[in-house]
Amino acid sequence: IIKNCTNLIMASNEDWVVPAGTTDTRWLVLNVSNELSQMTDTKKKHNIIKRIMGVDKKRLAKFFYTRDLSKFNDRETIKTDGLREQQIQSLSKIGKWWLDCLNIGTINLMGFDSSQSKVNVYESYRLHSKDNHTNATKFWSDVRKLCKYRVGGNGRTKVQFLSLVECQDKWRTIYNDPNWKFNNDDDGIEVFEDEDEDDDDVFFVLAFSNFAL
Repeated sequence: IIKNCTNLIMASNEDWVVPAGTTDTRWLVLNVSNELSQMTDTKKKHNIIKRIMGVDKKRLAKFFYTRDLSKFNDRETIKTDGLREQQIQSLSKIGKWWLDCLNIGTINLMGFDSSQSKVNVYESYRLHSKDNHTNATKFWSDVRKLCKYRVGGNGRTKVQFLSLVECQDKWRTIYNDPNWKFNNDDDGIEVFEDEDEDDDDVFFVLAFSNFAL
């Protein structure tokens, strides 16, 4: 048996880089600035690269070799904005619809704890996700995994979810991420669109594996 403890480092410009699930512990994803790659001043760029490459390698090696790793837990996921973005990219259609509801603060334009038609909620999902394949049974089964709800009315045609705050807390529990932020967490802060903002982010991914061949 040959033990394989391979550590991989990769970079990508793609929006979806790794299939990061709810309990994944394999990934450390970092959003990296692309300021240097877009720098038009060649001389300035060269000087920056020269300084980076001129780092004392012996001192750098000493830093890594003498660093105390006794309390490092390789099973503990380091939560980063980059990882959260990958988890969002990896969501199913139902998961993306539900996250949009948590961000907006409403389900089918109604409050979370409002009683509403199950048919209307299901149809709002289909319209949102352009999903003509997932049937209602599968839809409600997957939604129950994300948050509990109650049914009522004649023939149990009505549904009532928990409050928005409770549903958001449930999401944080599923992802084991108490710092997960939702869009409506910033109520009172003015939001604007920056037309000059560059969305061409670079992701650095560290993949950890520990298995035997």
